[in-house]
Amino acid sequence: MMLPESVDDAPYRPIYTQEFRDLFASKKFRSRQQQIVLAIERICFVPERKSHLLDKKHGIDWRGKRDRKANGDIILIFGWCREWGEKGFRAQGINDCCGGEAENSNQVVFLALGSHKQVFKRG
Repeated sequence: MMLPESVDDAPYRPIYTQEFRDLFASKKFRSRQQQIVLAIERICFVPERKSHLLDKKHGIDWRGKRDRKANGDIILIFGWCREWGEKGFRAQGINDCCGGEAENSNQVVFLALGSHKQVFKRG
């Protein structure tokens, strides 16, 4: 299964880091790819729904990013570029995954994938 490069009729376009792509393609997540893609599609329609704005957690600075469960214990970490600019993270220079450009505000950048332990305790 492939990661969607766009989602029909969604207001936001998914962008993926290489780390996210590699994890998605790994044997570990192969059986859950369909649920992960469904979560990505939902996020591209309404990024704030069923997601949480993050802060510093377990020594990792996730300020300006969000997490959302995909399936069971699997969570996705993503940056919603519009929110990143609107909430002042861009002005403060915090965790730019959006290229620092206002024209990227229609993007959702997917950064990490894994269990809560894998994502938040890797620092």
